[in-house]
Amino acid sequence: MGRTWKTWTSVGSLAGLLRPYLAPLLDPSPAARLIRQSARRQWKLLAVSVGSGLLGSLSEGATLGVIFLAVGLMTSKSSLSLAKLPAIHGWPFLVEPLEAEEKSTGGIVIP
Repeated sequence: MGRTWKTWTSVGSLAGLLRPYLAPLLDPSPAARLIRQSARRQWKLLAVSVGSGLLGSLSEGATLGVIFLAVGLMTSKSSLSLAKLPAIHGWPFLVEPLEAEEKSTGGIVIP
């Protein structure tokens, strides 16, 4: 019973989690020094690269979300249930055609 369980905060900080991956960069070798110097000099380029990577992944996720909503709309038997989704309910120009389609016997109405 003398065991002490480590919690998430006592395991270590973010630096402790990244230490095995950053060890080659923290090495005192000339190659590691050159990489650190280059990173310090080109910090703007690194920031733009990380920012554009995050923006690219967010836009890809949004694109997939739109595709899944469109497929759900096309394969749904009742578009009225899709009109009640929070993502669609905030856009009146999308809700009106969906509610109108429920009353009609035709196919999907594209505004």
